[in-house]
Amino acid sequence: MEMHSDKLLSTKNRIEFFLASFSPLWTIMIISYLIKSYNITNAIIVVIIALILAITIYNTIKKFRQLRISSNSEKMEITEAREITQDYIPYVVSYLFPVLADLTNFSTLFAVIAVLIIIGVLYVRTDMLLTNPALLMVGFRLYEVEVQNYQHKLKIISRTPIGRNDSILVRAIGHEIYIEQKEVL
Repeated sequence: MEMHSDKLLSTKNRIEFFLASFSPLWTIMIISYLIKSYNITNAIIVVIIALILAITIYNTIKKFRQLRISSNSEKMEITEAREITQDYIPYVVSYLFPVLADLTNFSTLFAVIAVLIIIGVLYVRTDMLLTNPALLMVGFRLYEVEVQNYQHKLKIISRTPIGRNDSILVRAIGHEIYIEQKEVL
């Protein structure tokens, strides 16, 4: 079985996925900052940031939905499947540091931004993008599967449960990373 990658996980897309994956954190931080230091200038800045985040989240979800109805798919026979959605928990723990920090203090704000940049670089350069809480919140799950006639385990993002002996349509979105396709009638 030949596996194709559409190179959809470009650096630009990975950055968008990173911003979307941390959208719950950004939302908590924005609300916290507004509560601690409300003034009209801060409110305007926060509204602009919130709009940028909302657009990023919308675009990310829209891309994943479009990927699911693409005609560029291949059939896979699943021999083993394991949901690995629980891998989101350590990712969400990374929210704690920024949420508990006093963002009105410049040195603390700098440290939080530095940590988020480091996490962002790691996210963009690795497969951490698969652990995206924003996608989980809109119903996508992450599976590690073994496929008939293929030697490596693959990762599949799906809105429907995947089990042993399932036959599903998928589209490659990266190296050994797939999204389950909707069957178009």
